[in-house]
Amino acid sequence: MDFGKFLSTGELSDMTVTVDSKVFKLHKFPLYTKSDFFRTLARSTLAEKDHVTLTDFPSGPSAFELVANYCYNVRIKITPDNVCQLRCAAEFLQMTGPGNLVGATDRVLDSALTSASLERQIDSVVGLVGQCRQLGAIAEQAGIIEKCIMAIVDSWLCAPTFTRLVVNSESTRS
Repeated sequence: MDFGKFLSTGELSDMTVTVDSKVFKLHKFPLYTKSDFFRTLARSTLAEKDHVTLTDFPSGPSAFELVANYCYNVRIKITPDNVCQLRCAAEFLQMTGPGNLVGATDRVLDSALTSASLERQIDSVVGLVGQCRQLGAIAEQAGIIEKCIMAIVDSWLCAPTFTRLVVNSESTRS
């Protein structure tokens, strides 16, 4: 079933999630299948399970919207520009396990860090650390800071590659 159409219309919504005063009309089932946070909430004895306010959600409503799309199996684009935000959001909502958002963001993050290390482009890694600084303690909890530090160390330890100039011996005789 295509849950994406229900996400965009809010039709048959049975849960409201508020992030920084932005209201999302959602459905419990897609959220429960991807998030241990929401699954635990469903099992709790709290009276207000149908309305959830997420305070201090990493990167606010824009990140939550991408996470909601992911829960509804709507394709999202994970890039170096949003990977830290999405990884922290996945940590916050406990979206672990095979095929879940933690794994998807870790793959993109690891790829970006490996590429930066091999190319000795630490400026991109420093940019990720800057994003983590804005996200706060959850970025450290998610292991992003440690991975970034290791990528910087790896780039320093890698032997630089030099392009060898091949000089044609005839051109030097002139």
